[in-house]
Amino acid sequence: MAGTGSAISAYPDKPIKLIIAFAPGGTSDTLGRLVATHLSKALKQPVVAENRPGATGTIGTNAVAKAAPDGYTLLMASSSSHYSAYLYPSIPYDLKNDFAPVAGMAVLPLYVVARPDFPANNISELVALAKKKNNTVTYASPGSGGAAHLATELFMKEAGIQMLHVPYKGVAAALADIMGGRVDLIFDSVSTSQQYIATGKLKALGITSAQRAKVVPTVPTVAESGFPGFEATYWMGLWAPAGTSPAMIERINSAVQDFLKSDEMKQRIAEIGGELLPGSPQDFGSYVDRDSKKWIGIIKDLGLKAD
Repeated sequence: MAGTGSAISAYPDKPIKLIIAFAPGGTSDTLGRLVATHLSKALKQPVVAENRPGATGTIGTNAVAKAAPDGYTLLMASSSSHYSAYLYPSIPYDLKNDFAPVAGMAVLPLYVVARPDFPANNISELVALAKKKNNTVTYASPGSGGAAHLATELFMKEAGIQMLHVPYKGVAAALADIMGGRVDLIFDSVSTSQQYIATGKLKALGITSAQRAKVVPTVPTVAESGFPGFEATYWMGLWAPAGTSPAMIERINSAVQDFLKSDEMKQRIAEIGGELLPGSPQDFGSYVDRDSKKWIGIIKDLGLKAD
């Protein structure tokens, strides 16, 4: 026991690996690298961000599930990497038992964005068009089971429409095909779509938050566009392998809380229309448990499977 206490008091005494379960360029990658930089300074040890993309986050998630619970491997996860596991027939890890929550970071909305020449200019027109052209309007996603896919499926259920799903292995390829006219639209994070909307390469039809985002006050919510109560947001946060010392987790959580209070993080989250998700590891775990009930229920109700 003395050795264990000594290891905890000296923690960390070597570099920490932060696995990001998605490809470079997306919101998970951006926020993951920001928090890695902050943790490196706060913990006085390098925190090395490593992208492990594939299968909507399940490859990177599995790598952390199988890692030693010694405080030196962390996972930058999101709703996408978490809930996508429920679309695969066999996943070599258990979300409930193989991970320990460390710290929440943010809750973020999605834009509904389309190619510039798409016939619909708002949510009402999109619904009318989709009903007219049943299952021929196409929508992209960065992968089956991710936030974009699930939000679109929920919207289609509420609207009583069908659109054709075109899954990609990352958001960059999906956006490129939309801007190139090969796919019609996507539910995408504000952080990756905003720059293309600003330059006219994409157009925003709506946003999935409960209220309009201050950063884009002219973009109406899906809820106010004929679907009261509609909300589809996704969370981001840090996890560790189950069995990691609570003292180590608290050490990391404390450093993350300081980061969330920083002007840099407040500004970055505000710029992408989100809200900070501060709190203890237990707070984060409880939030995810509550959110899981909604999305896992949708996956089961619709009988969704990985494409």
